[in-house]
Amino acid sequence: MDENIINILKNLPKSPGVYEMLDSFQRVIYVGKSVSLKNRVSSYFLENPKWHKAKNMQPFIKDIAITRTDTDLEARYLECRKIHLLQPFYNSQMKRSRRGLYLSFENKKEPLSISYTKSEETVGPLKNFHSLKRLISDLSCLYPIHKQDGNYIFFYSPIPVRNSGIELEQTSRVLKDCFQNPDEYELFLETLRNKMRESSASFHFERAAFYRDLIQSLKNLEREVHEFSRFIRKEYFLIIQIEEGQKIFYLRHGIIEESCFLINGRYQNIQLEERIEDPKLRIKLQRVVYHFISSYEQEHLTEIK
Repeated sequence: MDENIINILKNLPKSPGVYEMLDSFQRVIYVGKSVSLKNRVSSYFLENPKWHKAKNMQPFIKDIAITRTDTDLEARYLECRKIHLLQPFYNSQMKRSRRGLYLSFENKKEPLSISYTKSEETVGPLKNFHSLKRLISDLSCLYPIHKQDGNYIFFYSPIPVRNSGIELEQTSRVLKDCFQNPDEYELFLETLRNKMRESSASFHFERAAFYRDLIQSLKNLEREVHEFSRFIRKEYFLIIQIEEGQKIFYLRHGIIEESCFLINGRYQNIQLEERIEDPKLRIKLQRVVYHFISSYEQEHLTEIK
């Protein structure tokens, strides 16, 4: 191991932050983040690293740049910005292996299908391919789906019914409106709940179980799509505990607009974030913030009415 790397590893802080792996030409080949820079960065230089990426990168790492942050959220945020700006080789390699999944309404042969390309006719990005396949298969047992007088009309068939071109187009249009509109989505879920109760009351328990499982699948999907949409339309204060006290973030449309410290009851060091003009980077950062607060204690998140 290079003496330069040994010295860097000795002086790594245990605080959150971002690390950049550089090669002999001082090119950034990988950007990562951690809640403990010392633990994470040191793990790349073990005799037998856990990660395949670490084994591949290790011979090329000749220097390491460290940026400390006050919180894990800021580390994630900065990591996203650096990867977007620098496009490091090893980050790009891993990105190619994680293609986004979308529910699409563009297929002329099916009302709903899976696509790897985002467009105005898709919903996503989503994660689990097998869950999406199962959802599409279950929904096909309800085709054709109509909308009449503000109500969804469909009938369950364990063997999907072959639909005409007009019915396919109509079902696709109804599903698109449903999946892209949170209020319509909730109305569709309520219709399914009524169908489940009716099936159970008439002793069609297998059918009731089908509706129950479909409702759960759609609720899981809603958490990925509609809750994110609601989040980026609103404004929040997020409070994160740090050693010195608290750090408060003002979130607007899913982006960190500004932050400050609250120490001993006094607000200090108000920091304004740089405006994000790039729409692709903006979406990435919104996802970073959303996934962070999704796993964070919600009592520290206050919606601004």
